[in-house]
Amino acid sequence: MTKKKRTHVIKYQDSLTEQDLKDLMRKGCNNLFFESMGIDNRDIGLIQKMGFKWENLSDYCSSSVAEWCFYALHKLNREAGVRRELKGQTAVVIGSAGNIGGKVMDIAKGYGMNCFGYDEKYPSHTKKRLNKLLEIAEILFITIPSAYWDGEKMVRNDGYFDRAKFMMLKRKPVIINPARIGLIDLDLAMEMLDEGIISAYALDEWPNHRISVYTKCLFTTHNAWQTKEARARRMEQVSRKRKR
Repeated sequence: MTKKKRTHVIKYQDSLTEQDLKDLMRKGCNNLFFESMGIDNRDIGLIQKMGFKWENLSDYCSSSVAEWCFYALHKLNREAGVRRELKGQTAVVIGSAGNIGGKVMDIAKGYGMNCFGYDEKYPSHTKKRLNKLLEIAEILFITIPSAYWDGEKMVRNDGYFDRAKFMMLKRKPVIINPARIGLIDLDLAMEMLDEGIISAYALDEWPNHRISVYTKCLFTTHNAWQTKEARARRMEQVSRKRKR
């Protein structure tokens, strides 16, 4: 008799409806492994209610993504008319307690930047209130996830950086967003660029939006993580789960 598969590996783009879950349960599957770090497209509440245990990829690409942040910063700095040395500039990292945010902090300090972290989930990482940090930010890194499970519910960060936060900015910062497109509304980002509230904007996701032609923006196709080392770590994790 063929041994039933107990763990089912799910790619980010795979369907996972309630009926899909029922079908998996009938096949004897009670563990789900998401082949991604992001879980913003999953109904974790339903998954747990139906008795499934789940895991997602653990950190495998934070160094790669943090390095992309500075690739984007350098490119905008030189090609979008900013043209400033990084040493001595004030960098603010929102999400500084996370794997990516922590590494961005380390790299920024290596450049001799004045670096401040902010993380709502971990107040010990925050020495100043967000409004005070936004007032002094010359470079702003937004490294929070688009969504996360807090143990009871899904917390979503769509529209996190809203108009009120933009209005706190005083130094026309460059904004670097290695996370998902929804953290900043694109129409709002265009308005802030047009009004000179921000100097430039980088996003690791290609927008189907008229902002894509703006010369003060940099967009990549969600490939910040794609280095040889990150791919190898990802493949190792997935291979290990497939054997279960």
